[in-house]
Amino acid sequence: MLNCKLGSWPMRYLGVPISDSRIGISGFGGLKQKMAKRPDPWRGKHLSSGGKLVLTISCLSSLPIFMMGFYLLPKSVHKWMDSLRGKFFWQGAKEEFKYHMASWDSVSRPKDKGGLGIINTKLMNECLLVKWIWKITKGSSDVWFKLLDAKYVQEGNFFTSRTLGSSQFWQGLHKVKHLFKWGAIHKMKDGYKTSFWHDVWIGDSPLRLQYPSLYNMCRDKEALVADYYKDGDWEIEFRRSLLGSESECLDLLIQSLQHIQVDTEQQDDVEWALDTSKSFTTKSLYRFLTHRGVQVKEADNIWKTSLPMKIKVFLWQLSHNKLQSVVALKRRGWKGSTRYALCGRHESVSHIFFTCSSAHFVWACLSEVFGGTIPCSWDELHGGKLTSMFKTNMRLSLFLFAGIAWSIWRTRNKMAIEKIFSQNPIDVVYLGISFVQKWWRLLKPADQEKLSKAVDTMRGWLRSYNPISLVASDIVEI
Repeated sequence: MLNCKLGSWPMRYLGVPISDSRIGISGFGGLKQKMAKRPDPWRGKHLSSGGKLVLTISCLSSLPIFMMGFYLLPKSVHKWMDSLRGKFFWQGAKEEFKYHMASWDSVSRPKDKGGLGIINTKLMNECLLVKWIWKITKGSSDVWFKLLDAKYVQEGNFFTSRTLGSSQFWQGLHKVKHLFKWGAIHKMKDGYKTSFWHDVWIGDSPLRLQYPSLYNMCRDKEALVADYYKDGDWEIEFRRSLLGSESECLDLLIQSLQHIQVDTEQQDDVEWALDTSKSFTTKSLYRFLTHRGVQVKEADNIWKTSLPMKIKVFLWQLSHNKLQSVVALKRRGWKGSTRYALCGRHESVSHIFFTCSSAHFVWACLSEVFGGTIPCSWDELHGGKLTSMFKTNMRLSLFLFAGIAWSIWRTRNKMAIEKIFSQNPIDVVYLGISFVQKWWRLLKPADQEKLSKAVDTMRGWLRSYNPISLVASDIVEI
């Protein structure tokens, strides 16, 4: 009669699926379709590895952000998104198969932590939901907070609220609430929003870690600070009488609590320890969760050097031994020969760039030009010899190295794929100089002047270069 179309659950509202019941994997099919269609306009484009990295970070990784701010997506959805982004980055929008040269775990790390800076959607999903916990804990006068507070919190706080029969959004918040503890520092006032054992409010760690024996024996492990503070005194209940060592721990705990002032007229507050502003930021928690305990300084130098993006990706692959060398491809099931097209030895990344006779000759020439030592591996070169080799700062040295290394790689590809061999190994040096001159506009004026002097020095040496003539009697077979 009204000519209306009959709808069904789940339905979409402001781009987010909503339903009267739990939304399953099929309910997020719209997000998957949207991401799957996005690479289509890029089909046929000749994208470099740098271009694919930029589009992966700026487009494919940003599409699910809004959705992840409301729902804790299933693991299978994250796995599918990782598969789609990995396929696009390594082989582009084409259907042609190409090997994935690095694991997704190593690719989806921050750049200064040794990765390519692609977002880990699973961790980002959790960080975005933790932001809601921060907002709820801080409180608000907005309608959304009053609604959640009246429906779920009622009395107590978020961490003591019920989850049974609650919405999928609220259940998702409770699944990631443990991450909130990593950076939350509670400023206790009345004690009704601070967990006695689990929150950080005395010292730098929760009391359950400072006094594990007392925590194991306490009657109520979820007690609030206000539950133990009665009539101006601290009363902690245990399941049995404490032994000698346990009594000593209790005395120490009570002694540390004596200087705590409980103010019943003010509410508890919370600060964020992972950011200098003391306020929660998604970035601070994400970087904390992706931190592997090691700061990769070499990786930071690569990304801060003024080079084309595809060359930065190339240097990242070189430094992590992830280039498409024959040995690396063989480990992934490639059926071809493992021999280097030039010398017939096993073609590894180290052999292509450092130990092969042609590469050794190139670095020997540069050693003669600048007076440095000949590198034998990437680790040795980046361990400190790079700046001493080119007699300049790290980033300009890396700029010069990138030009020569890219020249070696291009020459190798011509030999391996097109069967075109260089007539003279000195041509590799000239090709490297041409790449350096092509990229020099990316540098600052002061660095451009330094680079110009370095290039003039290299060209001057090459013009005076004269190979030593050998007679047949001087050549000895080894």
